[in-house]
Amino acid sequence: MKQKKLSRLILLLGSMLFFLQGDNYASAPVLVDLAKEFGMSFSHAALTVTFYMVPFGFFTLIFGPLGDRFGKATILRSAAFFTGIFSLANAFMPSFFFVCMVRIFNGAFAAAVMPVSMALIGEMAGTNTKTLQASLSKTMSIMFLGGAVGPAIGGWLSHLGSWRLVYGFYGGAELILATVIFFTIPLQPVPQRKLKFFSAYGKALSRPNIIKTVPILFLVGLSILGLFPFLGKFLESNSSLSLSSIGLILSLFGIGALFGGRFTPIIKSRFEKLYFPITGIIGTGSLGIMVLNSNSVLFGAGLCGYGFAFMMLQPVLIARAQQAFPSGRGTVMSLASLHMAMGGGIGTLLNSALLRYWQYDIIFKTSAVLFFSGCILAWLTSPRESGMPLSFDVKDASQSS
Repeated sequence: MKQKKLSRLILLLGSMLFFLQGDNYASAPVLVDLAKEFGMSFSHAALTVTFYMVPFGFFTLIFGPLGDRFGKATILRSAAFFTGIFSLANAFMPSFFFVCMVRIFNGAFAAAVMPVSMALIGEMAGTNTKTLQASLSKTMSIMFLGGAVGPAIGGWLSHLGSWRLVYGFYGGAELILATVIFFTIPLQPVPQRKLKFFSAYGKALSRPNIIKTVPILFLVGLSILGLFPFLGKFLESNSSLSLSSIGLILSLFGIGALFGGRFTPIIKSRFEKLYFPITGIIGTGSLGIMVLNSNSVLFGAGLCGYGFAFMMLQPVLIARAQQAFPSGRGTVMSLASLHMAMGGGIGTLLNSALLRYWQYDIIFKTSAVLFFSGCILAWLTSPRESGMPLSFDVKDASQSS
């Protein structure tokens, strides 16, 4: 009976994360259409990504402790509902200003769904290691699938209708799932404890390896999440492809990430000491292929390689941070999410500013430098002191995140 409940919970929350992840990654083809409707430059339209990601990062810090204080089900039920409402509301906004305002609230409430969902599934799975890892792995697989097909769905729906249809689709699906969550996930007893924001984060930030790692995650956000929204416009400017075709090509980033999650442990075990430099070479090489080739096949291959490199870097960094504070994995994930989201938001602003004065190649070059710098910093700061292994459990990191 418990296993059936756990399976239903994984399917339900995994589906919610599927659409949340897809909503985020679908922005790349959506922005092309949005810019045309409001008669503005693409770099201006890309501000909607910043208005989503910055509050997402900040509110991640808040919802973790709130879930511990008021119950994870309480926070999840409310956050899922309001995420769906504001995502759907995007489809009806009359101006770019109102789109940006709604995206702020959308990002703020979306910040609660992923970490709280993972914590709730962890509680249901219990203390058995195999059950816990299998449950989190299944949930993460569903979520990453949403990111993989998000650009394709976004491009296809934009081609059929407009960017409004994309937000209407994702918002409607999220709202339906939020309603199911509300009626199927019971409230938990409220723990009798005080909120201890500063104490929890103070303990985490006192760990040297966390201090060394989270700035690198910020660079990952700058170089990857800050670049991705501009790829759809780059393809449109350098080809005659439709938005639906552009979306299919952009989905190759998610496909590369899926393969990266599968093969990263093998690569790490074989190239332990050179793992991070190799990751940097794959990532920067992939960016070079993308910017130097207008051929859509070669661009797609480079994009797939960039997604692969992303999954080579991000889970290992999270594993490092979690090893430094194993009793506070939720707090560590909040810090990691904050730095990734802030990096993505600021990266979007930076690339928008660069495109006002230079061509698209400048943002690819900037991302390549940032990504490679992050890999070298990860290599230089790898723990080498006695008692601290160089090897990190990549699978565990992916599941925990």
